[in-house]
Amino acid sequence: MRSQRNYEKGQRQPDALYLAAVAAAGIDVLYVLTGLRGESESENPMALAKSASVPLIDGERLARVVELLEAFAAKAGKRWPAKRLVTVAAEVYNVLADEPVLDEPKVERILKLVVNR
Repeated sequence: MRSQRNYEKGQRQPDALYLAAVAAAGIDVLYVLTGLRGESESENPMALAKSASVPLIDGERLARVVELLEAFAAKAGKRWPAKRLVTVAAEVYNVLADEPVLDEPKVERILKLVVNR
């Protein structure tokens, strides 16, 4: 509860795991980060995800990608702002979206490249 209050007061920023969890619960993370929403429901990412043509994000899988990304970034001495971390995690998630199982050695190779670019 204290952390949430600090986020709302602007005293702290939520980390990527928190953002992934609230996204999985249906919160518009773009709005949380930027304060911007689409003009209509059809432009809302959560409304699009609920349509039959766009699959829902696997929250656990995304959270694992975020955990690995944060670990590799820490090893490289980098700490990214939440918005950058979420963007990079989403890019990696999308690259791996068609794979039925998360191949962690493959994810690690991708993340090494991403972190060091």
